[in-house]
Amino acid sequence: MIYTINKHDNFDIIELQEDLKNLSERDNLVLAIDEIYVSNRNLILNLNGKQILESSFYEVIKSYHEKFYEQNCSFVVCHLNEVNKSKIKSIDLEEIQFAPQLIEAIDIVSMEILERDILGEDF
Repeated sequence: MIYTINKHDNFDIIELQEDLKNLSERDNLVLAIDEIYVSNRNLILNLNGKQILESSFYEVIKSYHEKFYEQNCSFVVCHLNEVNKSKIKSIDLEEIQFAPQLIEAIDIVSMEILERDILGEDF
């Protein structure tokens, strides 16, 4: 398995365990993301410093990021390696929440949950 899923009270974390090398691996990961989306949960995608060789994956991430926020759920991507950071800079992904490490991603999700609870507003 190229990823693991860790469930917490307010969010789930998908952690890559190996490089994402092909469409089949990408599709398996997208299925996991979709299951979390359908269950209306917040998501942290921890790339764990792994290489994303399938470039179409970034467009999938962009699409899901929008979907999660449309249903008032958070979606944060963290722990990118330098190659992934370079790829992201060349693609229009500015609206996606990125965090350097997992702890910062957890902080972002926690703050967004708190804001939604206190303000009762959509993000």
